[in-house]
Amino acid sequence: MIEMIEPRNDVRSVIPYDTGKVKIGILYTPPPPKMDAYDEQIQEVLLGVRPWRYTVTRYALAYCATALASLFFILFWTWARGGNGHA
Repeated sequence: MIEMIEPRNDVRSVIPYDTGKVKIGILYTPPPPKMDAYDEQIQEVLLGVRPWRYTVTRYALAYCATALASLFFILFWTWARGGNGHA
C-alpha cells in the first residue's frame, strides 16, 4: 500500500530570524574566533601545505651543505693530485 506524503501543519520549520542586531533561531552559529599562528599551522598540516618558513630553512641548509661539500671535494681533489699549495 502506498501512502501519500502530505504536508504537515503541526510541524514548524526552523527559520533563523535576523533582526539586524540579533540573530534568532536554531540554525545560527556564531562566527569562529580569529586564528592564531598555531591554528594556522595545524590547518596547513591537515591540508598538506608546507609552511614557507620550514621550506626556506630547508633550502638554505641544503644550499650551505652543497657549498661546503663542493669546497671539500675541491680541496680533497687538489690534495689527491699532489697539489703543493703554491700558486
